[in-house]
Amino acid sequence: MDFRHYQRVLFNNIICRLVGSQ
Repeated sequence: MDFRHYQRVLFNNIICRLVGSQ
């Protein structure tokens, strides 16, 4: 498992949630 890839996926998920909230 690549930690960087996992961190990027988490970051993308947070952005998606923020954009979806607005």
